[in-house]
Amino acid sequence: MWESFRSLSDQFRVGVSTIRQFVPETCTAIYEVLKEKYLKCPDTVEEWQQVADGFHAQWDFPNCLGALDGKHINTRPPFSMALMALVDSNYKFLNVDVGCNGRISDGGVFGGCSLQEPWR
Repeated sequence: MWESFRSLSDQFRVGVSTIRQFVPETCTAIYEVLKEKYLKCPDTVEEWQQVADGFHAQWDFPNCLGALDGKHINTRPPFSMALMALVDSNYKFLNVDVGCNGRISDGGVFGGCSLQEPWR
């Protein structure tokens, strides 16, 4: 079910500006606590090699470091957002980037995502 900040404000009797502040803060806090356990992007050569070995062994696709795709998600008009995810050979998420403006192309989303950080 889709909820707007206005409907959450009405349900919990909290101002819209307060809802707009603590919903993103809460999502960020949840992500920070759970990311190491459930969303661990490889950061060593050996870990990346394991990802590549998995694609070679399971899919006969050598030298692959992940499958990357993006999805534009329409929310209430005129807004949309983009989701970009990198998975290993077992469909386990290695990296997710959420929230880029949906008008941006896949290349633009990738250019601004956190996967770019090590090479900047």
